[in-house]
Amino acid sequence: GLNIPSLTVLSGLRSPFTIGNVAFDNRAAGRTAGYLMGRLTRQRGAVAIVTGGELYQAHGDREIGFRAAIRHGFQHIENIITLNGHDDQTNNYNVVKDALTQHSDLLGIYNVGGGTTGIAKALTEMDVEQEIIFLGHHLTRNSQSYLMEGTMDMVLHMNMRTVAQQTVETLIAHLEERHLES
Repeated sequence: GLNIPSLTVLSGLRSPFTIGNVAFDNRAAGRTAGYLMGRLTRQRGAVAIVTGGELYQAHGDREIGFRAAIRHGFQHIENIITLNGHDDQTNNYNVVKDALTQHSDLLGIYNVGGGTTGIAKALTEMDVEQEIIFLGHHLTRNSQSYLMEGTMDMVLHMNMRTVAQQTVETLIAHLEERHLES
């Protein structure tokens, strides 16, 4: 095989030839979402994490961070329900609609991945978009409109320009055989 050095971007892959990974700290992002969920909810109840299952390590890291923040600071959140929507709008719509029907104490929803439109549709159809705290990732045209209309409460966003700049700087440092300061 070829021993070609590689740099992973956003999602780490393990290889003896990997020179580094330029990524977002997804556990920190999850902790931030957990902190925000805890601060924005006040009464006792449950929150839901909408996940893509085992699709992406980043999603798992966000979930771990979220659960840790809730566990360490917000005892009023008594239950964290995991909803597997497979990172798909239709599946997210279905699992959120079912959860809203089954859990009358649901305070908030944290979407660790994609399919935000399906969640927003379920919330508005059930007429609870103003009562349920909805947090997610990735500022897009859709998520921006959900923020403006009040369906979403907060979006955690990664600045891709910064990621691109760090990627180029890391590659140059590798080619110049120098260590890049973080």
